[in-house]
Amino acid sequence: MTANIAFYNKEVHCNTVCWEVTSRCNDHCRFCYRNMISKELDAYEAFHVLDRLAEGGVRKISFTGGEALLYPHTWTLIQRAHKLGIRTVLISNARLLTDDMLKQYGAYLDWVTFSLDGATAQVQSAMTRHPRHFECITGWLSTLQQHYPHIKRKINTVAALPNHEYIPDMIPMAHAFDISRWKILRFFPVRGIAQRNADDFSISDEQFEVLRARLSDCEGKTVDWLDVEDHEDLMDSYVSILPDGGLKINEQVVGNLLENSLNNLLVRSGLSMRRHTERTARIFDQSA
Repeated sequence: MTANIAFYNKEVHCNTVCWEVTSRCNDHCRFCYRNMISKELDAYEAFHVLDRLAEGGVRKISFTGGEALLYPHTWTLIQRAHKLGIRTVLISNARLLTDDMLKQYGAYLDWVTFSLDGATAQVQSAMTRHPRHFECITGWLSTLQQHYPHIKRKINTVAALPNHEYIPDMIPMAHAFDISRWKILRFFPVRGIAQRNADDFSISDEQFEVLRARLSDCEGKTVDWLDVEDHEDLMDSYVSILPDGGLKINEQVVGNLLENSLNNLLVRSGLSMRRHTERTARIFDQSA
């Protein structure tokens, strides 16, 4: 494997990346826009990519999919990343999560992020999630709160046509589960399944702004940290790693971390360091 090492450069580094370790998923959400890439890295390749990220100054990695727990090396990557001093996040639908996993690897996990799109099972069904999704997620939020309090809890919510009016109903639940961060992202029909079902899930600018206004006084009262983001908020600031090791920014794959260093790839990318830093700086505050 060819190494193309660049020295750490504070002008082009990124603080956080979202690593899509697999495209495989055990759910069938009709609003999903995951990248469909069949190749997955073996353990050696994955550790090589992780070392590239550490070399490049990455401070937080969110491990996602697809469903991250379908990938056989997710937990060992989390363990290794933690030992490298990188903050670790597991993004999961929790269907494959077990107590044994948390007992073995929970000490290496800083955050867990679950997707939750409403305060009832009916809203989850309207969003085409698994019939037991609401029960599964709320059960694990309770377990984490009681038995793994060191792991911070985050909720991701998709704001879409079936649920946007009901999202504020989640405020008491977010408070009850002591959610540290709640991220609400407007449905984005950028590719794949989401693009084909755009008419069923897209909301207007007006509907999104009404939702944003209804949630405007939630931060600091119900949750410590609330993000309500539109598509444009991610432009030039969001860095993702694909299941085959590709580095993607603004829907463009700029290279592969198996073949090049993170810093070298970022130099040729459209990443805005100013926007990326603004989006991610708060993650590393003492309170976050």
